[in-house]
Amino acid sequence: FETFGKAMLTVYQMVTGDEWMLLMKDCMVQAPYCTETLDKITVVGYHGPDFTFGDCGSSYSRQFFLVFKLICESVLLNLFVGMILDNFSYITDEV
Repeated sequence: FETFGKAMLTVYQMVTGDEWMLLMKDCMVQAPYCTETLDKITVVGYHGPDFTFGDCGSSYSRQFFLVFKLICESVLLNLFVGMILDNFSYITDEV
């Protein structure tokens, strides 16, 4: 993540379920299909700044994404159920 805002946007994308599978697949790319360092020496035709990291992912990204999705969705489900029960108790108290 380059900035905090982009990181929060990515987390929001994952929580809402908007093509989170594509993010997971991008994070699973491993050698020889990835670039370990981004610089002018290892990448032919690269004209950007040199970075000490590349676009290689991890083999544990599938487990991370699934656990993250399950935890976030259960928290959101509990929040919605809590709001519904709170509003229901507020309505029944007035009657």
